[in-house]
Parts: sequence; C-alpha cells; structure tokens
Amino acid sequence: MRHTQALQDQLYDEFSGRVGGDDRSPYLQVDNWYYYARYVLHNNKNLNRLRLFTRSDVEKEYSVHCRKYDNPDHAMEQVILDENEEAKGEDYYQLGPFEVSPNHNLLAYGTDTEGNERFRYVTLVIFIDKLGNSVAEQFP
Repeated sequence: MRHTQALQDQLYDEFSGRVGGDDRSPYLQVDNWYYYARYVLHNNKNLNRLRLFTRSDVEKEYSVHCRKYDNPDHAMEQVILDENEEAKGEDYYQLGPFEVSPNHNLLAYGTDTEGNERFRYVTLVIFIDKLGNSVAEQFP
C-alpha cells in the first residue's frame, strides 16, 4: 500500500481535522445508567489510521466503553471495557456482540483476534469498590 501513502496522509488529515481530539457516542440511557463509548484521537500520523493497518507495532485506537449513574453531567465515569487494553499484543482485534445484563452487574462480549469473525465470548462481573472505582472480574 506504499503507492497510496500520499492519499492515506491526505485522507487522515482531512478526517482528523473534522473530529475533535476527544469524542464520544451519545448517551444510551438504560434505567438510571447512561452508557457510552469514547476515544481519544491522536494527531500522530504514524498511529493506526482509522484501523487500515493491523500491525502489532502500531498503537491502536479503540473505543473505551463507559457508564455513568443517575446524572451523566455530574456522575463519576466508570470504565466497563477498554478495547485498547483488550487489543494489546494482538495483530488484529474486533469487538463483537456487547451486552449488559438487566441488573447492570454483568457484561458479556465477544472478541475476534483472528479476523475470521469467530468470536471468543467473555463475561465480566462489574461492581464498584469502596473507593468508587469500577472493578471487573473476568470469566471466560
């Protein structure tokens, strides 16, 4: 893809110029919880340009899935899944199905690290410790 490098740079500059440095999805309210995904766009052109490359030596930019309780403008953010952490050491990473349980204490999701869309499913138990930190315990 070296022959398209100039076009890649031009497209990357145009896309990154239209997106703010920090971006997030709209809130999805379920009961008293507000769920959303966010990511930080880096201005370093050597980073993974909109996921066109899948080399493990390139820093990847994936979504961080979060939630807030009761009031999204004033509540503390709880990170329930950081795709960047999940993707570390992988040449390829894609988040598959993603579902929070009705009582908001479990998170089930699938990941594909081969590119064949055969997802490995994981269940997390999500709870808040005494210091207010979101803690997740993983069960494969």
